[in-house]
Amino acid sequence: MDFLFILAIIFLPFDNLFFSPSNGWATISPILFFVYILFNYKYILLEIKKYNKIFIFLGILFLLSIFNFIIHGFNLSAVFDTISTLVMGLSTLLALDIYFIQKKNKTDDVIRILFIVYMISFIIGIIEFFTIELDIKWLNAIFEILSKRNYLTAGRIQYSFTEPSFIGMHLFGILLPVYLITKNKKILSVIICFIFLTLLIGSTVRFILDVGAVIAILALIYLIKNKKYNIILGISVFFIAALCYTYNTNYRIKNIIDNGVYADASLATRYFRIQSSVYGYTKDPISFITGYGMGNSILPLRKGYSKALSEYKSSYVAEIDALGDSSFYDSSVSFCLYIRLISEYGIIVFISIIYLVFKKFKTVDFKYKWEMLIILLYLYLQFDSYAFYSWWIFLFVIYNLVSKNNTKLNYKD
Repeated sequence: MDFLFILAIIFLPFDNLFFSPSNGWATISPILFFVYILFNYKYILLEIKKYNKIFIFLGILFLLSIFNFIIHGFNLSAVFDTISTLVMGLSTLLALDIYFIQKKNKTDDVIRILFIVYMISFIIGIIEFFTIELDIKWLNAIFEILSKRNYLTAGRIQYSFTEPSFIGMHLFGILLPVYLITKNKKILSVIICFIFLTLLIGSTVRFILDVGAVIAILALIYLIKNKKYNIILGISVFFIAALCYTYNTNYRIKNIIDNGVYADASLATRYFRIQSSVYGYTKDPISFITGYGMGNSILPLRKGYSKALSEYKSSYVAEIDALGDSSFYDSSVSFCLYIRLISEYGIIVFISIIYLVFKKFKTVDFKYKWEMLIILLYLYLQFDSYAFYSWWIFLFVIYNLVSKNNTKLNYKD
């Protein structure tokens, strides 16, 4: 049944499918990973034993949530959504382990498939660009039919991803870790193609920020590792020059720098979600410590909603009004993983997660472990899905890829 794993890999970049059961991140790969595990049930006990600490920790989170449900109540749909995303995310980790570690399959074929499917996604982006620029209505109609969400009507390319803000998550949360592990030049070429076209078009501020942050992280770690502290000043000058260029060529970046966070609708609403949650913590410090339970991340947001609304200065209010509707209930409202974790499980659990990750992280002797970790921490500042692959790929790496000479993975340079 290894074809199910390969099928999941094939669908990785195609997370904007009209038939996806999700109304948010429109992917089916985690579902395919889950089914793959079911067909390989004979490995499940081995996986539970290997990742026992992760299973135990998730069990503790569930028990803590039951306690919080008694106090705060719960929404069945939101609880199901949270549990299912955790299960789907865990399925990614276990599927990777079963395919590569337990079955000892080589990575070569998977890398080749990743290169092909992401290049197809890149070509889709080129087609989208010409569809927008030349106003090709019949092509736009096709995208409208095939896509869960169509951003072409807003003049923004999204490749085959659910939305433009997912571009960085795919490039730096999936392809970059794969490149750092395998050093496969085909994967690097795909990353460069995406970066070049997306920056050339300049349709997404999130991606510009992602590229700048990732390059800065990689450059800084490289300089520190090689003790080239004298070059850090020169690099800083380069980034300042790049920022000045971006300021003069991208109206959204210019608007944000000139007028602040509320000048950009997308940034303003993301800031509002975090701000109102933090205000909610100050009104209920006990729940800040213990959390509100799985799927209840909206509860502290509601507590801090009025105060955050009084400070909101953007003209874009559609999302803000929706969040203020008492009947609205969503398990994922902060768009920031750290806020979501604190809201659902409390600050003590959040600190415990950090401690456990770094404790395991210290045992890893992988050359690029710091690059992967810091980029991962950055990416989830603006993303909060438990099911997305980056976190689970990282866990897979720190459990299995201890060094190039002592690795359980079978791959070539």
